[in-house]
Amino acid sequence: MESTSLLRARLSSRPNHRGQGLAEFALILPVFLLLFAAAVDLSRVYAVWVKLEAATRDAAEYAATNSSTQSIAETDARRIVCGQFGKGPTCTDPAVQAAPYFTKDPSTSAGASALNNAVTVTITTTTVFHTVVPYPLLTQSGVWTLRSSRTYTVLQGR
Repeated sequence: MESTSLLRARLSSRPNHRGQGLAEFALILPVFLLLFAAAVDLSRVYAVWVKLEAATRDAAEYAATNSSTQSIAETDARRIVCGQFGKGPTCTDPAVQAAPYFTKDPSTSAGASALNNAVTVTITTTTVFHTVVPYPLLTQSGVWTLRSSRTYTVLQGR
């Protein structure tokens, strides 16, 4: 009998740690969720940035190769960029701007001739990216503006 009462006395003198794990989990959970959301946002913004860069490059190459005026170059570039983002040919996001578009003088351009104009086109695209969490120091109310610009010079007619 005496050993049972001694065991009870020892057990009752121990501090009770029930619920400690739950309290620690409740404190650390918001930090883990924020880190998870940041990882998701960074992967999403990287994917959109890669797509924007590729679309801008393709649009600049196509416009420099096939367009004869700046307005046609801008229309072609918008069609290509919007198509790569899965939108119609007249979308407004991403925004597409073609400037400047100019033909180099054949007498001063290497490889250019009266039949093969050296044409330079600069395509600039801009899109707005909305984050899951509005990071106060990194975004403006949860919005990042991504921009890409590509310049191509090609000899048309080759």
